[in-house]
Amino acid sequence: MASINIRRMILVSEFNLLNGYFETIEDLLVKEEPRLLAELNNLQSNLNNLRTKKRSSILDDILDEEGESFEEEKLVEEEEFLADKLSSFQEMFDVWQRSYFTTMYSFLESELIKECLHQKSDNVLLTLADLSGQNEIDKVKIYFTKVLKIPFPSNTPEWQEIQNYRMLRNCIVHNRGRVDDDKNRRLQDYITQQENLRLSSGNVILSKSFCLEASNTIKTFLLMLMSDEQ
Repeated sequence: MASINIRRMILVSEFNLLNGYFETIEDLLVKEEPRLLAELNNLQSNLNNLRTKKRSSILDDILDEEGESFEEEKLVEEEEFLADKLSSFQEMFDVWQRSYFTTMYSFLESELIKECLHQKSDNVLLTLADLSGQNEIDKVKIYFTKVLKIPFPSNTPEWQEIQNYRMLRNCIVHNRGRVDDDKNRRLQDYITQQENLRLSSGNVILSKSFCLEASNTIKTFLLMLMSDEQ
C-alpha cells in the first residue's frame, strides 16, 4: 500500500499533466481564432471594394460586368464559408472547455472512490456500492463519516464549491449547457456571481481561468482528504 506522501505526489503529478494538456490545446485554439478572423475581415474588405468599384464605374463592357459578378459571387461564397467555419470554431472552443471541466469532475469522482477503497479495512463489510444515494460524492462523504468513521473535509470552501460544480456538470451533461431559468435558479445565480462564467443565449460559457480554478479546487480538496488519513 502506497504511503500518503507518495500518493499525494502522484496526485499532484496527475493534475500537472492534465492541466498542461489543457493549456496546450487551449493555446492552440486561442492562436487559431485571430487567423480565422483576419481571413474573414480580408474577404469582407475585398467584397466591399468590389461592390464599391461596381457602383462607381460605367459598365459599358458586358464581359467585364459578368466577370465582376462572378468574382463577387465567389467572394460571397467564401465569406459565408469562412463565417460558418468561424462559428463552428467558436462552438468547438466552448465544447472543449466544457469537456475538460466534466473530465475533471469525473476524475474527482474516480479519486474519491479509490480513496474509499484505500481506506477500507478488512473488518469493514460495507462497500461504497452498498450505499444508496443520488450521486457518488455524497455517498463518499457518508461512507467516510458513517462507515469508516474517518474525518471528511466537508466544512471547507472547496467542498462547498464542489457542490456548485456538481450543478454545473449536470447542466452540461444532461442539458448540453443550457440553463433553464425556471428549473435552476440556483445555478443561474452561481453563474452570474462568477467572473469566469457567463451566460450567452441561455447557454453557460466557461473560460480557461474557470477550468484551471476548478482543477485547483478539486486538487486541493483531494489533498486535504488524503491528509486526514489515520
